[in-house]
Amino acid sequence: MKVLLVEDEEYTRNGIVRSIPWSELGIDEVVTAEDGQEGLSRALAEQPQIIITDMRMPRMNGHEMASIIRECLSDCSFIFISGFTDVSYFKSAISLSAVDYITKPIDIEELVTVLTSAIAIQNEKARDNRKNERNAVLILTQPDADLTLLDARYTIDPTLLSVVVCVATTASDAVESAIRTTAARFPFKLLLAHWNQNYRLIISCPSPEIDQLKQFMNQLSETCGPAGPAVVSCSSWRQSKHELATAFTEAQLALQRSFYHQKQRVFLYTDAASSLEVEYDPVPEFRRYLSRFGPEKTISWLTEQYDHIRQHDGTPVEIVQNWIFRMLVDFDLFRQQNRSDHSRQSLDKTALWSQIKARTQIASLFDLLVCQLTEIEETNCENTVLDSEQKIVMEAQKFIHNHFTESSLALNHIAEHVNISTSYLCSLYKSVTGQTVKQYLTHCRIQKARRMLETTRLHNHEISQQAGYSDSNYFVKSFRKHIGLTPQEYRREHSTL
Repeated sequence: MKVLLVEDEEYTRNGIVRSIPWSELGIDEVVTAEDGQEGLSRALAEQPQIIITDMRMPRMNGHEMASIIRECLSDCSFIFISGFTDVSYFKSAISLSAVDYITKPIDIEELVTVLTSAIAIQNEKARDNRKNERNAVLILTQPDADLTLLDARYTIDPTLLSVVVCVATTASDAVESAIRTTAARFPFKLLLAHWNQNYRLIISCPSPEIDQLKQFMNQLSETCGPAGPAVVSCSSWRQSKHELATAFTEAQLALQRSFYHQKQRVFLYTDAASSLEVEYDPVPEFRRYLSRFGPEKTISWLTEQYDHIRQHDGTPVEIVQNWIFRMLVDFDLFRQQNRSDHSRQSLDKTALWSQIKARTQIASLFDLLVCQLTEIEETNCENTVLDSEQKIVMEAQKFIHNHFTESSLALNHIAEHVNISTSYLCSLYKSVTGQTVKQYLTHCRIQKARRMLETTRLHNHEISQQAGYSDSNYFVKSFRKHIGLTPQEYRREHSTL
């Protein structure tokens, strides 16, 4: 909160500045002026919430100054001080709705008391203003809303262009302050509201520039996240207040694209975001793969589906969540049918849906499903109990899936885990799956590398280490052999950043 002190007597002015415990009262800044003319200029430039002013001053007296300021800053609180007790001064203070009138010599305790009352008034006005501003934003962004209900103070200037910006973060005074502080650095007019886990911003300006808007959004992302950058999206520019509900829908559609892009944090609305056809449904094919080929080939198929779905980041998030939910339900039924012990508790579908809704990234959802598939202990494509050899292979696959990112992982580690010799593991794995242990290990590492190339800006040596390769040159050769492209070529074609 800011206070302007207008007093022509330097001794009195400096005495007030030194004697008041401003910070304890919640005052962040105190600016001063030596007469009414300077006070008017400082008030219009600084826009203080509270003005303490002398009545009698050269060039322009306190009443004249306050009358002009009141026209521009209608919510400002005035405290008048004077060495005179003329009735006309009291009447002037009353006509301008002053908080109080203090006579000289000034009693500091009295001034602190009056100032405390003015601060309380300003805090109450600020709460009311935020509430009215919030209601205005919600009305403007609500389809078919009655715009005649808008408070005149929060209408949209028809000469300006506007966008709706969404910031995905929880509400707090610190975040709201960060948003307003950031907006103040740009030539924007701001309306702000928080609703349903998002801040809605209506930004208006006379001549929008896309680079300036991106800079603003990047700064919002960096300053508004509770634990790291926040996700920020915006609509296309709109000319009329009647188009802001459509603009808000655009901003929401842009915001949901963060579900498909793990590292990206700023999203502009674009018609280029493609969506899968309504008829597309991978669940029946998931059932077919699971029943006919078992978990291993189903995981490979899921990897392909993950890549395909993520390329269509305009697909509604709820649709993908529903697919994963149905797959997990089908998988639970499949697991029940293929185990000798049927004492396992039935699936809690409500808890499962809550778990799915809590995951904000498509990669996390697919990991949930893949993890379930790799942890299965018994399965058979003809609904019979697995034999001991299949159990050994599946346990080996589970161990590989949990440890493939370790470059030191070797055949003897896997063989020791399943309590068989290395040579028997190799022959058994080949006979059951049709591929070698090394081929499966390489497949896991290559798929991990593909995801990181698509969703991060990590260098090759960093990706190779996290995917389980000790030699980055060997990683590049292996990747090209299996994918047909170098890591750099693959990133250029498939990066979502």
